[in-house]
Amino acid sequence: MTSYDEVPYESHAYYANHPDRMAVVATMLGLDPPAVPTCRVLELGCAEGGNLLPMAASLPGARFVGIDLSPRQVELGREAAAALGLANVELLAMSVTDVDASLGTFDYILAHGLYSWVPPDVQEAVLGIFERNLAPSGVAMVSYNCYPGWRFRGMLREVLQHATRNLPAPKERVAHARELVRFLSENAHDATGGYRLQLASEAALLAEEPDASVIHDLFEEWNLPLYFHELVERVGRHGLSYLGETRLRSMTLGELRPERDALLRRFAATFLEKEQLADLLGNRKLRESLLVRGDAPRRIHPERLERLLLRWKGLPIETGKDPSNDEVWEFRARDGARSLKTNNPAVKSALAALASVAPRALPFGDVLAAVSGLVPSVRPDDPGARAALREALLRIHLSGLVELHVTSPRVTDSPDPRPVGSPLARWESGRGVTVTTQWHETLDLTDLDRLVLERLDGTRDRGRLIAELVEKALYEGLLTGPDGTAVTARGTVTEVIREAVAASLSKLTRRGVLVA
Repeated sequence: MTSYDEVPYESHAYYANHPDRMAVVATMLGLDPPAVPTCRVLELGCAEGGNLLPMAASLPGARFVGIDLSPRQVELGREAAAALGLANVELLAMSVTDVDASLGTFDYILAHGLYSWVPPDVQEAVLGIFERNLAPSGVAMVSYNCYPGWRFRGMLREVLQHATRNLPAPKERVAHARELVRFLSENAHDATGGYRLQLASEAALLAEEPDASVIHDLFEEWNLPLYFHELVERVGRHGLSYLGETRLRSMTLGELRPERDALLRRFAATFLEKEQLADLLGNRKLRESLLVRGDAPRRIHPERLERLLLRWKGLPIETGKDPSNDEVWEFRARDGARSLKTNNPAVKSALAALASVAPRALPFGDVLAAVSGLVPSVRPDDPGARAALREALLRIHLSGLVELHVTSPRVTDSPDPRPVGSPLARWESGRGVTVTTQWHETLDLTDLDRLVLERLDGTRDRGRLIAELVEKALYEGLLTGPDGTAVTARGTVTEVIREAVAASLSKLTRRGVLVA
């Protein structure tokens, strides 16, 4: 408790932890999970509520309870909830070992960043909560460091703990750890070079991770990784079974990846054995596993895609092109690292329809209607055409270009004359450079983005917004020329601000920060 009070763990939204994501996986695997808009959610180790409060803001009909051992972080979370006017969330300063049946049952229980970082008796208490407090059709999520990926980092953790044992301040230990690992990566020598490559990878990760993450991952007393099969055995003793991961694309899913499934079948006969073998092949370090009561299904049901909403997660695409011909189109992911090329008219039409309304999501039926309007051969009453489109969209989802949802927040694809930013994001923008979108994703803002978002309360049209920012820029000298001096020409400042506001509004709209 003391260490987390001294150095609070970074508290923000985790996209994969939202009950909507959990419900998607359960639905696609053949279950009927509790309705997300009215669900009850419990988060174990909620810190300041950075993950829980955005859920409460976007799901006003649901109820949320968070518990954390750190009174300081719980109090900060309560202050934030009060500032946001959230009456559907309760944060409690208590240990998971004190949770009993009196807390009630929950449709979704989250244990993110907790299980591997506590002693065995607390780990057992977490599983006991799942067994005792999970609703009959509920879904629980537990994240944990896993082998074999954590073997090397575990060794490094032991080395760094010893090397920094005499440094009293946590941030001193972090700085020394980063310097030491960088030194080792630059000077280590071994016959194959594999050791040096692993050190270089760890040095890069340590350089990027926030201080708090390094402190609590490497220097806490407890960090107990385990193999996937060990987790399965443990939860089985509590009447639970493994359902899947928070992301479908993190699972083996033999029906959709037959070549990989055939490879795994050489040494793994069952679904669970394939999952363990996949960890060994990928040197996996972390799992975010979903658990349910009783026996979990082991097969994906592509037809259930028709129950879900689909959302485009790639870059905007060129408009006005005809998708019905054989021209090859390329669709790129938001990070630019992944892309999809296709000349399939139905797929091009479907993705164009989704991209045209982003960040809104569309039901499968609306996507099918858009496709049939452009590609006559795809008839809504043709079972084969429906199945082909379902399978194509599911495969594209596994590539990360299309997201699946069971519910949608009030996002808009076109700013109102007087744009409105989500109250949560506007509140967050006044406290940092990262905000939470209505899709529970994090978004980094520029200084100009923050100035724009803080003013999107529905009282300003674009002209007034530009005028206010022009006056602020002139008064405070926010714009500088090549020589470093402030730009004072009103016409120049106005033109720069006008273009910047347009770009900022477009960014905030595309990422789902503006409220419909």
